[in-house]
Amino acid sequence: MAPYEKPLLSRLPAAVRESLLLGMERIAGIRLAIAKSAKVRSMPPIEIVPEVWSDGQGLISGRTQMLALRKAMFVGVQLPATTAACLDRTAVRRVLVHEFSHCFYYQMRAVEDQVTGVTSSDIAEGFDVFNADDDARLMVPANEWFGRADAKAVALHHDPRLQRFEKYMVALAPVLPVLVPPDDGGDKSFTIRGDIWSHAQALIRRRMLADGGHVEP
Repeated sequence: MAPYEKPLLSRLPAAVRESLLLGMERIAGIRLAIAKSAKVRSMPPIEIVPEVWSDGQGLISGRTQMLALRKAMFVGVQLPATTAACLDRTAVRRVLVHEFSHCFYYQMRAVEDQVTGVTSSDIAEGFDVFNADDDARLMVPANEWFGRADAKAVALHHDPRLQRFEKYMVALAPVLPVLVPPDDGGDKSFTIRGDIWSHAQALIRRRMLADGGHVEP
């Protein structure tokens, strides 16, 4: 059996292709709007995947994933076609803030390893995308990274405010693969942009000082 390959955007039906291309523009604008009010200027990269993601419990609206960009690896976000096609900007923005929060969490842990000299365990081991406790455990405190409005509106995967994508599945499922997105595996090392590193380092040192810990200058 040949290995599975993601469908090429150029080979999709014209209406689906147009919907996803418009979605890319819409998502780029939302990403920029989040950055304008956030505590850091750099937002994770985003990849639109022309697939419908479902695991039997419900649709998966996005996920955190290692993405290659200009020969470097970054912690980024993959969005399925159902999210990309969604016209509800508020719902899509909540998905992005949610996934960005996971991205910042992984980067925060990497910076913490450097600051403390202690290597983290596999923090994602046993992670269940539909478990609220697991979901919240791997997210940064929103008010430390995002603007006030985005921090107040942050949602977990089970939040009904994120369930705006069901109707798009009806149109997209007949022409796109419906699957659970596989773990791409590979190297888990990644690049952290300077402003994210500096912000994470400042937060970690502030907490260490509050806990009475010693921080190197």
